[in-house]
Amino acid sequence: MPKQTLFRDAVHKDIAFDPFELDVIHAPQFQRMSGIRQLGLAHLLYPCAQHSRFEHSLGVAHTARIIVNAVRSNHDQSVISEPELRFTRALALVHDIGHLPFGHTLEDERPIFPAEHHHDETDRLNIFLRDTELGDAVGRLGKDIGRPNIVDDLIRVMKYTHQEKEDARKLGHREVLFADIVGNTICADLLDYLLRDTYFTGLQHRYDERIISAFKLDGDQIYIDLDEAGALRHSVFSEIVALLRLRYTLGERIYYHPIKNVASAMISKAVELSGLSHRALAPLRDEELLYLLENASTTGKLSGEVIQNVDQVETIVRMIRCRKFYTCAYSITGDAAAYHVEKLVSLYHDAENVAERRKVETAIAARVGALPCQVVIFCPHNKMASKAAMVRVRWPHNPELEALETISEKEYGLNGQMAHLEIDQLKRKHQSLWRMSVYVDPAVAARLFAIKEHCREIFYNISDADSDANSNSSAKAAAYKQTMEAIAVADDRDTIDIAQCVEMCENTKPLSTVGGLSDVPRILPRKTVAERATDSNRSSTRKKTAAKRVAGDDEPLLVATDIIAGIRKHLKKMPVVQREIVEGQLPSIAAAAENLGGRERALFLTRLDEAFASVAHFEQNQFSGGGFVDLIRDTLKKAADEA
Repeated sequence: MPKQTLFRDAVHKDIAFDPFELDVIHAPQFQRMSGIRQLGLAHLLYPCAQHSRFEHSLGVAHTARIIVNAVRSNHDQSVISEPELRFTRALALVHDIGHLPFGHTLEDERPIFPAEHHHDETDRLNIFLRDTELGDAVGRLGKDIGRPNIVDDLIRVMKYTHQEKEDARKLGHREVLFADIVGNTICADLLDYLLRDTYFTGLQHRYDERIISAFKLDGDQIYIDLDEAGALRHSVFSEIVALLRLRYTLGERIYYHPIKNVASAMISKAVELSGLSHRALAPLRDEELLYLLENASTTGKLSGEVIQNVDQVETIVRMIRCRKFYTCAYSITGDAAAYHVEKLVSLYHDAENVAERRKVETAIAARVGALPCQVVIFCPHNKMASKAAMVRVRWPHNPELEALETISEKEYGLNGQMAHLEIDQLKRKHQSLWRMSVYVDPAVAARLFAIKEHCREIFYNISDADSDANSNSSAKAAAYKQTMEAIAVADDRDTIDIAQCVEMCENTKPLSTVGGLSDVPRILPRKTVAERATDSNRSSTRKKTAAKRVAGDDEPLLVATDIIAGIRKHLKKMPVVQREIVEGQLPSIAAAAENLGGRERALFLTRLDEAFASVAHFEQNQFSGGGFVDLIRDTLKKAADEA
């Protein structure tokens, strides 16, 4: 065995490399990665997050060896040969070689380059691996392991799409195994960056590395074995879930943190305004790019390309340097934009629509007399659920290897139900991180209200969303109608839980029946014994209220329905965040209105109109969501007292 050279790594401690791997590491194209931060501009938030793609690549190569050794120990040494291990480590070393400075931001967070120019595409990889010192070093390694065309092999494997991987697997291409070890679901790439990012940001989170011991092979398919003599290996399954939780935590604390988002939006805008191509950026490191943009009036050109919009570019980069960030003028969450998130992403995230995004930014700026460079739309991709949930596993009593997410959806017994609940919850939490924002230069902060109103018009005026919203409203109306009919024929109405009925209708869940309407009352939500006892103590109030009810208008859900309809009329004008808060309180507000009659209802709706009309700053976002809820509850109480 050739002499090994040790590198001391902060995360993995000693990492060993052979002379051929050392030649790859010493190549200038590989050394360039030492100046490309793994987390982009996250160091503005976490000052110690200065780690680079260079040490990450070393860590991935080390982790790949650990995975291969675990597979060998679970089978035998020959299951993955030594040349195959060395090819896998070569793949790990160069898997990030195509990244530009701030590449994740410019290609994934707020893309400005077409997909065919991304870091793992042939066009980009050729820049670093063809006719370069790095390509020569990789070629020498390839000859030593019997792969004279190793550069071609590496490029082919790195640009595999998911479908191409599956097709290659069916054809028996062994390379797919090496690609899975380095960069698939739970892989060397993920296992390294989770440890590295937590370490350098100071977050006290880790996963238990025993999860690696569960890796096995079925043919050329690597998987995690959750089957222990027909029983679920709870310890390993728990580690997978813990790893998914850790990935979510990093998303919440780092990857999608508001400060990182706005800084990423600004650097993306600066590079976009500069007009520089991906080829001009390819040789640079993070600080080199920042310096060139910050001094664009002096440098003028980069790789023969003229830097455009010099003054605007310099201003934005200098603001980043001084931590003077743009202000968030408008944002919309995935819940609020549920009907048209896909449309927003296709219009304002996809690199193919950069011109459309720029057009809207220019329109918003023109509306308030600002410059186009002073408005930035930041719309991340909505596929934020961790791909680690798609790891292939061997589940007890299941002869096929399947993705954990698929297994959990099939709910194999109690363990399957448990898996489904945990995986589904984590997927939802990942998706909840999605937020589209419009950032503006602080110089135009005085016009925030006008910008917000214009954004509300633009981003809610999407035709696809309207049809979905109308469909949802119709479903709610049908649910209310069916539930009211069921209450009308029920003999024991006092035991029916009106709040739960309202919540059920708001979630558009119609009552499922077998024998027709006569069977419906039996499955209506009921109050608990304790709740009924509390109700009996209010009998005098009930009698007083009943005396006031108007004939034909005494169905409690009918009153609640009218009250909710009245509130919804005002919801349309509310800011998104406040609207969400009030929506969440609708069931409890309806429950509070359970004892109201027709007269109180009419008074409430009148007083509610007056109350909202009197809120002077209603349209200026000065009222909190809780303030709106309190206003509604106070009006409800006043209507009851007045009646």
